[in-house]
Amino acid sequence: MVRIVERISAEEAHRLLKAPGAGAIALYVGVVRGEVEGRRTCGVRFKMSEAQMLEELGRIEEEIRGRRKIEEFIIFHRSGELRPGEEILLLGASAAGRFEALRAVEEAIERIKELHTVWKEEMLAE
Repeated sequence: MVRIVERISAEEAHRLLKAPGAGAIALYVGVVRGEVEGRRTCGVRFKMSEAQMLEELGRIEEEIRGRRKIEEFIIFHRSGELRPGEEILLLGASAAGRFEALRAVEEAIERIKELHTVWKEEMLAE
């Protein structure tokens, strides 16, 4: 499940990840940094349209589901301008055991970080 959301909800994610065969749920929440490479930031701006974001994130979901033995998988991502401390994304996976759930989330983080080099613009403080 991939969604562009206004607000990140770990509670909703946890509820959606529950499955009869799941013995583990792994969640990751990425937030906007207040400092990048020693420089203060005012936040980040996502330059891609929501439709483009959904398409790319959907590909990542398919990759993860094809590689990992998981029950459920979600990506919640925000768009527009975000300030330091605000949540950018939430990734979650459920699986029979912790290894598959954690690896699924870790692999998705790495793929999304690649996209962020194109999508995301750091807004540095003057």
